[in-house]
Amino acid sequence: MDTMISESLRENLFKKTVDSIFSSGTGEFDEEEVYEKIPKDLNINVEKAKRVVHDLARSRLSNSLIQAVALLRQRN
Repeated sequence: MDTMISESLRENLFKKTVDSIFSSGTGEFDEEEVYEKIPKDLNINVEKAKRVVHDLARSRLSNSLIQAVALLRQRN
C-alpha cells in the first residue's frame, strides 16, 4: 500500500490531519497520536512529522497574534 501512495501525498495528508486537529476547537492535542501513531500509520518520518506540526502551530500562533493586534487597534 505504501508504495502506491507517494511520500509527498502521505505528508500532505498528515498536514491536513494535523490542521483539522488544530481547527477542531476542542483544545485537545494528543502528542502520542500526532507525533507517533499518525506518522507510523502513514509511513512518514517521525522527525519530519514533528517539524510539520511545529511549523503549523507557529503559523497559527502568528496569525492569531496578528488578528489580536488588529482587533485591539479597532477598539482604540
